[in-house]
Amino acid sequence: MKRITLLIALFGILLTACDKNDAAPEKPALPEGKVTQPGVADGSPVAQKVIGAAGGDLTSNDGTVKVTIPAGALSGDQTMSIQRISNTNPLGTASGYRIMPHGVTFSKPVSITFNYTDHHLRGTVPEALGIAYQDGKGVWMSISARTLNKTGKTVTVNTTHFSDWSFFKCFELVASATSLPVSRTSELTVYADLFLINAEHDEIPIGERSGNVNSYIKEWSLVGAGRLVAAGPEGTYTAPATVPAAPNPVAVEVRLDWGAKGVYLLVAHIEIYDLSIEVRVNGGAWIKFAASPSVRMGDQYMISNSDGDERGQYVALSWVGGLGNHGYNIFDGGHNNAQYLIDGGNSYGCFYVDENDNLIMSPGGITVTSLGEQDGLVKGTFMMDPSGYGVGHKATAKIEGRFVVAKSW
Repeated sequence: MKRITLLIALFGILLTACDKNDAAPEKPALPEGKVTQPGVADGSPVAQKVIGAAGGDLTSNDGTVKVTIPAGALSGDQTMSIQRISNTNPLGTASGYRIMPHGVTFSKPVSITFNYTDHHLRGTVPEALGIAYQDGKGVWMSISARTLNKTGKTVTVNTTHFSDWSFFKCFELVASATSLPVSRTSELTVYADLFLINAEHDEIPIGERSGNVNSYIKEWSLVGAGRLVAAGPEGTYTAPATVPAAPNPVAVEVRLDWGAKGVYLLVAHIEIYDLSIEVRVNGGAWIKFAASPSVRMGDQYMISNSDGDERGQYVALSWVGGLGNHGYNIFDGGHNNAQYLIDGGNSYGCFYVDENDNLIMSPGGITVTSLGEQDGLVKGTFMMDPSGYGVGHKATAKIEGRFVVAKSW
């Protein structure tokens, strides 16, 4: 009898142990999300509609977001609206959307659908796209249960409330420059949020993006000219000394293996170009010239092409001041000047002479968009419309130009 009792006791212990082993593993604790300010309306038109107990739908004016409310979700009429705002989601891409009214709880789940484009997929794949809302504390919360329609290029989630909503990427490949002069470098980093990828909770707070994904990166590769040096989540691409014929843009690729979640190839395309000044006359073909580095003397800047003697054509620009538009002025000590001179041909200046022999400065000017604070490149455009040329500068033409040159200071 004692033996039977002992066997029963041992059997009970084994059953208890099996129950413990078969229990579902505990979900990892949720991270703390990052608190951000609400987005700011961008001034675009607000979509608005009255929807009642019969249900209905509302689409943002830019066509990106659609809200579908089933019959019975509301007990009476409500004015619904969608307003485009800045996206303060730490992992956000493109704009955010304020879906109103806040504070209303629906009796049935309503669906929110985002349309995605190639712009949203830069450096990522459709499977990495998610939808999140900003809660009352200012933290963006990812909705784990989402429906991806790759044919229709949409992502949909269900909710019982409205808030500020946005698209985001839970993993992506980011390049510091996707347009690169010859011989320059672009830094590349793989960012990911493993909590969002694993999606073990219904809603997950979104924090700062992280590059701690070493064990999931299987391979870096380069398709095209140049050189790639990569280790772990980071890489450096160096453009070739000359613009490649093809492919251009080149492609930097990284293969990620998320195990049961899938294997994905992330791609960053980088276009290679010359440091140059380009000009065209009356909307014709662009003529490209090699450019000398920009020169600075006090608050005056000057650029010119370096192959003028060889080609018999000269482009020279000068302006006073920093970023912005600089109207032409070559009199009374003015130094905002543009010229396009052709040996044996027309010489275009930033002024013209009218039928009454009045000398008039050309409308337009030099617009400087960068002085190389980040990448060492001076960038901008210029226009003379009209520009005088020929005898007495009485003939006119439209001159357009653009430049990307190295800075020398």
